[in-house]
Amino acid sequence: MRINKKKGAVLLSVVVLMVIVIAVSSLIFALTMGTSISNRYEVSKLNKEVLTNKIYADFVDNQTIQGGYSEYDLDVKIYVNDENANQKAVVAKKTNTTKTTLFFYCIYDFTLGQEKVLAKQSQDFYLTKKVYNEIEYYYLANLIRYVEV
Repeated sequence: MRINKKKGAVLLSVVVLMVIVIAVSSLIFALTMGTSISNRYEVSKLNKEVLTNKIYADFVDNQTIQGGYSEYDLDVKIYVNDENANQKAVVAKKTNTTKTTLFFYCIYDFTLGQEKVLAKQSQDFYLTKKVYNEIEYYYLANLIRYVEV
């Protein structure tokens, strides 16, 4: 009878030890995966910020876009305000998705002596709808005609 009690205690100890080992292993795995996902997100966010700053600097310095951004799967275009030719917008759209999505835009006033940023966004884009020549368009920051609705 004593041998059976010892076997039961050993078996119970092994089961408890295995549960502890599995729980600790699962916790370590979850922490590692969480850190990895967080790092990927931060790197992606940093890359987007660097890229948008590069586009912005290129646009402000030259009033044009030098070179291409096709290596980033971006379609970059410049739009001019119909009412004020000194106000221009640079728009970058992501093209590798199933639909074209807005990636970044910046509206800059190039009026001599009054150069300034009027709008600069890389998320939560401010687009409005207006009618121009009886056609409804989206406007960037309610200033520059962008695309037809």
